[in-house]
Amino acid sequence: MRAAARNWRLRASGIFGPKFRLTGWRMGVFGSVIGVTLVFLINLIATVWAVIKYPVEGGIGTFFSGPCENVKAMSIWIYFGINALGTLALSSSNYTQQVLMSPTRADINKAHNQGRWLDIGVPSVRNMLAGINRRRVVWWWCLGLSSVPLHLLQVFNGSWRYNSAVFSTLSASNYAVAVTSGNILSSSSVLPVVYWDINGTYINPAQYTLLHNYTSTPLLHNYQSMLNNYTNWTKLAVPDCINTYDANFLSTNRNLIILMHSEDNINGLLSGMEITISTGEPQGWIGCPENYNSNQCYKLESVVSDIRNGGNWTIGQYGVVKECWTETIEEQCKLQFSTTILSIVIICNFVKALCMLLVFFQRDFYPLATIGDAIQSFMREPDPCTSGICYAGKPYIEGQSKLHQPWNTGRLRPLKWRQNKYRWWKVASLTKWIGSIGIISASLITTAGLLGSAVNSDRQSYGNIDIKHTWVRGFGRANLGSILPWNGTSQASLFGAVLLANTPQLLFSILYLIYNAIFTSVLMGREWNQYAYYRKPVFATVPSIGQRSTYWLHVPFQYGIPLMILSGLLHWLISQSLFLVRVESWTGRACGMLSAVGYSTISIIFVLPVATIAVIGVAICGMQRFKYDMPVSGCCSAAISAACHPPEVDNTSTLRPLMWGEVGAVDEVSVRHLSFSDGDVQAPREGISYAG
Repeated sequence: MRAAARNWRLRASGIFGPKFRLTGWRMGVFGSVIGVTLVFLINLIATVWAVIKYPVEGGIGTFFSGPCENVKAMSIWIYFGINALGTLALSSSNYTQQVLMSPTRADINKAHNQGRWLDIGVPSVRNMLAGINRRRVVWWWCLGLSSVPLHLLQVFNGSWRYNSAVFSTLSASNYAVAVTSGNILSSSSVLPVVYWDINGTYINPAQYTLLHNYTSTPLLHNYQSMLNNYTNWTKLAVPDCINTYDANFLSTNRNLIILMHSEDNINGLLSGMEITISTGEPQGWIGCPENYNSNQCYKLESVVSDIRNGGNWTIGQYGVVKECWTETIEEQCKLQFSTTILSIVIICNFVKALCMLLVFFQRDFYPLATIGDAIQSFMREPDPCTSGICYAGKPYIEGQSKLHQPWNTGRLRPLKWRQNKYRWWKVASLTKWIGSIGIISASLITTAGLLGSAVNSDRQSYGNIDIKHTWVRGFGRANLGSILPWNGTSQASLFGAVLLANTPQLLFSILYLIYNAIFTSVLMGREWNQYAYYRKPVFATVPSIGQRSTYWLHVPFQYGIPLMILSGLLHWLISQSLFLVRVESWTGRACGMLSAVGYSTISIIFVLPVATIAVIGVAICGMQRFKYDMPVSGCCSAAISAACHPPEVDNTSTLRPLMWGEVGAVDEVSVRHLSFSDGDVQAPREGISYAG
C-alpha cells in the first residue's frame, strides 16, 4: 500500500515538474484543492437542479410542502450534508492560510538581518505585516474573507429546522375559541348568539357577516358559522384538548369550541377570543380564558398541570368545561431554499478553490510551518545573525529589542547559566496573553449582559423565569415569547434575519482562532522543552527517512481532540442560543409570514460556564512549569535559530533523533556551547558561561 502511494506521488511529480513533490504541505494543499473543488461542484450542481426542478418566487424555492415530520426527516440529512461540506471547505481554507502565513527561510533571513523575527507554527499578524511575500498576503485575505459568508450563511447552525441556505418553514394556525353552553352540535337551527369583541364588549351582530373560512378576524365570531362545516370537527376530552392547544404553533388543528356543563339547556355563545401567533404566548389563554390578555396571564403552567393531574377546567363564571370540539386541518410545513444564499456560497467556494490552486502551483516555496521545519533548516544552514547567543530564548530576544540592543550582530556574548524552569505562559508575550484573555473575557461579560436582557424579556412574556420553566422552554426551540422583532415576508427580511442569527457564530470563530493561537504556542513550547530531556526525531512537513511527518498542522491529539469537542459544543450551544425562526401563519385560506430571530435563555445560560471553563483551562495550562531547564523559544524564529548552531554542520544530522544541551567548548576560556545535536549532549550547568 505504501509503495503504491509512493509510486503515485512520483508519477504526480513527473506530471507537475521536478520541483513538485506531493508530500508535506503541498500534499495537504492538494487535498484541500480537491476537497473545496468537490464542495463547489456539489453546491453548483445541486443549486442548478433545485432552481430548474422546483418553483422559485422572490428568491425562495420550495422543495417540499406537507407534514412537519416528513420535513424534519428530510431536513436532518440535508443539514448534515450542508454542514459537512461547509466544514470541509473551512478546514481546507484554514490549513492553506496557515501554510501561507508560514515564513520561508528567505523571509526569516531578511527579517533577522533587519533585527526582527517572525513567528513559526502559529497564525501571525507579525508575519503578515513585516515578513512574507505580498502576493501570499493577498491570497490569505481572499481565503479569509471568503470564509466569512460560510460562517454567516452555511454551517454550524445545529437545528434541524433552521439552516441558512436550506431551511424549514413551520406552519401555524390563527384560530378562534368559542365558549358555548348546551348541546349545540345537535341543533340544526340558528341559535341565540351573544357577540363579543376582543375587549369583552358587546357588539351588534347585524353589522358583521362572517364566513367559516374567514373566522379568524379582529372580531369575535358567530359560532353558528363555525358549525356550517361540521364534518371537519373532532371531539376531544378535556385533557386531550389541553394537550393539543398548549402549543406555540398549532399546525394540525384550528378553531376550537369549548362546551360547558349546562343545567338550564340554554344553547348559546358565552364568550370567545381571537388567537394569533403575533401574541407573545398564544396558548396563554388556557390559563385565564375568561379575561385573556397575553401580556398579563401567567396561569398557564398551573392550570395545565392541574388538569393533567385530574382536576377540572373552570372558566370563570361559566363553570366547568365538559368537552371540546376541534377543527382539524392538514399540516403545511415546508422545506425551502434561498437562491441568493446558495449563490453566495458557490462564489465563495470558487474563490477558495482558485486561491488554493494558485498556492499549490507555487514554485520554490518551502515554508517553515513547524518547529521541526525550522530546526532542520537552521541545523543545515546556521544563521550567522544568531551566532554567539546560544542561550537566547524568546524573553531574551524581546528584552534586547525593548532596550534597543541589537541581538543579531553574530558576536560572542558569554552569559552565565542560571537554572530557571519557566512557566508555560512565557512562550507567548504578556501583551498577547492580556489581549487575548481580555477580548475573550469582554465577550463573556457581553454574553452575561445579553442573558440579563433575555431573562427580563422572559419575565414580560411568561412571568415564570425560574430554572425549571426556562428548561422546559428548551434549547433552540422556537417560542413566540422569545423572539427578536424582525418581521417581514421579503427576501431582504429573511437575509437580514439570517445574518443576525449567525453573527455570533462568526464572532466565536474569531475568538476561537485567538484562543487556539495561544494554546498552540503553549503546546509548541512543551514540545520544544522535551528536547532537553530525551532524543526526538524532527517533526517536518516534508519529511525524510528518520523524521516524523504529517500533512495537516495540528496540536497533539491529547489536546487537539478536547479542543475540537469544546469548539463543537460551543458552536452548538451558540446555534441554540440565537437562531432563525420562519413561520407561515394561516387564517382560513389566507397566509402570512413571520421571519424573525429567536433566542433560548437556557442555551445562553449554558454558554457562559462552558466558555468560562475554556478560559480557566488555558490559564491553568499557562501556570504550569516546564519540566526541563531550557530557554523558551515559543514561536520566535530568532530563539529557534539561536539553538541551532552545531559544532560541525552535518546535513544528515536532522535525519537522526536530536537532543538539546551542552555540546562542547567555544574556546579555551571555559566558555561552553549549547545546541541541538545528534551526538552526545549534557544538561547546562549552573554558573557556567555559554556562548556561540
